[in-house]
Amino acid sequence: EEQERDTRVTSTDAAGADLSGTTCWHHRATLSDSRKEIKDVAFAPSHVGLKIATASMDGSVRIYEAIDVMNLRDWALQGGFEAASENATCLAWNPSKFDAPMLVVGGRDVDQTAHVKVWHYPSAQRKWEVLEELEKHDQAVNDVAWAPNMGRSYHLIASAGQDQSLKVQRLLRSPDGLKRDVNNSQRLTSSAGATEVLRVEWNVTGTMLATSCREGVVQLWKSNFKGGWQEITALQSDNEARDMSA
Repeated sequence: EEQERDTRVTSTDAAGADLSGTTCWHHRATLSDSRKEIKDVAFAPSHVGLKIATASMDGSVRIYEAIDVMNLRDWALQGGFEAASENATCLAWNPSKFDAPMLVVGGRDVDQTAHVKVWHYPSAQRKWEVLEELEKHDQAVNDVAWAPNMGRSYHLIASAGQDQSLKVQRLLRSPDGLKRDVNNSQRLTSSAGATEVLRVEWNVTGTMLATSCREGVVQLWKSNFKGGWQEITALQSDNEARDMSA
């Protein structure tokens, strides 16, 4: 029974409130194509359409689309791709409306190589293809996050691995699409020393990065005037904050 729950994605929506004023969520659909545990799920940005991407331990990324946005019970498996030969652990959409649909996916192959790859869906080919591979992690990738592009000439992608590494990498625009800026890949170092980061999340402008680690600490990072990222605050689980900007 536990395995069955792990291999399904359920869609719910808010349908008004009950008499107490509490919002009621109703189950609308179940997406059950994966053969193994689902590790991550993400809605596409609105300009891509009402779509959901899932990352599975069978190595596949699957894309679902609502057939009728007014009827959320019907979702079609629009397509997908094999992101890794062993498992796909995390994913994030490119939020920019000026690019073709893109996903960054963390995965691991059978030889235990952990990688972060950018996939795109060019309208001419009408299938998902690898656009670029970012700097690898030594162990499985816990999370990835694609920063909102607020007027920058480049994209920023954050990734965290079980190898206690936290990286921010740049993607530059080129005639062939987006290319990794090999001169601007930064490994962030916490004031607390080596620690495994579990989750990464950008603010709405892509100028600050929040990370959470296994020790129960949330860290905030911000770019300095040289373009490097530095820790500015660490929020302890006991609500004590440490200012790192001084």
